[in-house]
Amino acid sequence: MKTGTSIGMTLTLFILLLLPSIALADEGTVSDPEDDVYLLLLDMLDLDENASIEQTSERPNLDIVKISYERIDGDTEVTISFEVNSRGEIEDSDFLSDLGDDLEDILNFTGSVVQYFINIETNQENTYTIEYINKNCTLDGFDIDYTVSGNVLTTTFNLDDASENITDITAISIAIDYNTYEDVRNYFDAAPDSSLFVVEATSDPSDGETGQAIEFTGSADDNFQITQPPYSYTWDFDDGTGTHTGKTVSHTFQYAGTYIVELTVEDTYGIEATDTYEITVSQGSGGNGTNNGGNGGDNDSDNSGLLLFVGIIAVIVIIGMGILVYVIRR
Repeated sequence: MKTGTSIGMTLTLFILLLLPSIALADEGTVSDPEDDVYLLLLDMLDLDENASIEQTSERPNLDIVKISYERIDGDTEVTISFEVNSRGEIEDSDFLSDLGDDLEDILNFTGSVVQYFINIETNQENTYTIEYINKNCTLDGFDIDYTVSGNVLTTTFNLDDASENITDITAISIAIDYNTYEDVRNYFDAAPDSSLFVVEATSDPSDGETGQAIEFTGSADDNFQITQPPYSYTWDFDDGTGTHTGKTVSHTFQYAGTYIVELTVEDTYGIEATDTYEITVSQGSGGNGTNNGGNGGDNDSDNSGLLLFVGIIAVIVIIGMGILVYVIRR
């Protein structure tokens, strides 16, 4: 009986060594620095010539510091927690809804409009958008339950499918202060900052050969109309050739391998966003081998890591079998 118990304990320990830990909850957090709110100053009478942007510690109620989510595996319900700087509170302000139609009131109005947005993306290519404004919280335009406690907004909603996994979560806060018709102050923050506008890099063809001219194209999409074109596009092709500029550029890889191409887009205010793009380059007639000294062509390194992992598992199995034999013989 004692031997059987020992064997059972040994087998349990052996299995625990081999199996990964099982997560009971799907959760994640996105953090953002404090006091990084952007202030965009506009002269409404001359928008092109009199606009400036700077970072400020003003409006801590817009200063996003953390977004987190949590749900139980196999369940559709997701709880979102949205937190701004502890010096501020989630603000309920939308004076424009009560502005009316009187021209004199419109020309002399003062007040603020404050909006908070949370964007959730899943592995099934679904996007869920939560908006909070003036004590009203909606998911894709439909009301959902929420609570506000000081600087924290908490809300719960359901994914379309229990098998969905959240892959990305971003947020943005916006406030427009109307002091007079001519003096308008736009405050905004994003978590992370790069989510202020979306950048995408593509190539034609999607994969290529050494010696082949491949055309890369970048795009920038600003859903909130905050960033200011024209945009500058900077490419790093991960092959030691330095950076290249232009919305569309042609590049030739000299060595076979897998490259992580990075595109950085910057607007006239200095706001940046990036995207990475993986491209596989095979050996062509104009190539020079497979080792370029960068990230491309480092399959040997990947194989070494795999061999090391297999070796560790083999050692664990051998030790486990030795323990079993020892216990049984006793």
